[in-house]
Amino acid sequence: MALTADGDVANGRLKCLAERVRSQMQHLKISATELARRTDTLANDIFPDETRPNLTRERITKILMNAQTHIGKGAAKIVSAQEIFLLAETLELSKEWLTGQTKYTNAPVLWDVASEPEIGKQIFQLMTHYEELTGETIVWGESLLYSLPPTEFVRGYYESYFGELDELDMHTEKENLVARYENFGNMQRKQMAENAKKRKWMRTQIIFLSELERIAEGGGHYTKISQPIRRKCFENLRKLTADDLWGMRLIVTKDEDVPQIKRFLCDYDRFSVNGDKFTMWCYHLGKVAWSENENQVLRHRKIIDELVERSAYREREEVSALLSRLCEEITES
Repeated sequence: MALTADGDVANGRLKCLAERVRSQMQHLKISATELARRTDTLANDIFPDETRPNLTRERITKILMNAQTHIGKGAAKIVSAQEIFLLAETLELSKEWLTGQTKYTNAPVLWDVASEPEIGKQIFQLMTHYEELTGETIVWGESLLYSLPPTEFVRGYYESYFGELDELDMHTEKENLVARYENFGNMQRKQMAENAKKRKWMRTQIIFLSELERIAEGGGHYTKISQPIRRKCFENLRKLTADDLWGMRLIVTKDEDVPQIKRFLCDYDRFSVNGDKFTMWCYHLGKVAWSENENQVLRHRKIIDELVERSAYREREEVSALLSRLCEEITES
């Protein structure tokens, strides 16, 4: 019912793996024959001959049989660690998510965005999967979600946010991190535009009032962001949250109304849930953790729900009026 000692997948986890391989194949619109061709090409590049897995069309079909309601005798009984790695790389999925986590481990998956550039795409894939599955993402953010402000605002914020890397002479590392978050924002904006046509999900951001006030004042990480760009940020927020078309909702909480939760969140940059299926949280300086474990998700959901319940600005009209007021406070120097 779990991973074997050498990292292979057997028994109960095969169903999860087969379902997720099949789902991604459908998303990419590829057949077992095409998947076999792609894995063969990739295997030639990354595996020496003696350890090279052979994921033929017949082998992939046997793996996929585990996704059926009634599993036939010809279904694969085990999938090797090398096959899992190759499937994950070919399908552009994380191997941790591909093999499933919910019922088999309590430990969250921890990724380092700074040292693993490919993780950004996998994070985006995870978020998209669970948004579409549950119809929602609710996230508390220390700052605004990457897709909500203008791109120049995002760049200015993260150049300041990762500024200490300059002090360590890690200029390239800093620029790479800023570029990744900027790219993440671009992907989310594109996704929001597509969602406006189909309305697959609703994304809700919770943010503390003090952070919005810092944007208006140009304090903290916003010091070097110009007044016109900060005004444009509030104008974008008003536009995106004023109409259900965009599937975006903003909730603002006064810091003094949730002192214990605020202390709890001080180590995090982001903290989100998708229904009762998934939770993801981001630490400062690029560490990201996620879990499908039901107990972990429900604990985080309770925190998010309490933040929403105790928020001072929840209704669209209240939030719009607040954003207008903050925008007006940004005066020309």
